[in-house]
Amino acid sequence: MPSDPFYSSRLWRELRAKFLAAHPGCSVPGCPRPSGHVDHIRTRSSGGPPLAWGNLQAFCLAHGNEKTARSDRPAYQASKAPLRARGCDAQGWPLSPEHPWATKRHT
Repeated sequence: MPSDPFYSSRLWRELRAKFLAAHPGCSVPGCPRPSGHVDHIRTRSSGGPPLAWGNLQAFCLAHGNEKTARSDRPAYQASKAPLRARGCDAQGWPLSPEHPWATKRHT
């Protein structure tokens, strides 16, 4: 929420930068994109701690937008399925047996 003054605060900007440095990739299993979005697991509006490291997760832009859409837009709220990378199962493994990672599943 860019209009929320919290997200312009020095404390949030510093925490966000440190979290992204510690979590450079998207937290969705199988997503190869870099993270660029830090999201609260339990929202601030529902009492989630705003500056707690354990209440944060890093997403790429696409998955950050998808998670926000699911929580903010009524049409998307019915979906309780976990976020996942396209072409991957819920654990992040490629659906295609020809994918190079597919052979690592059983090792």
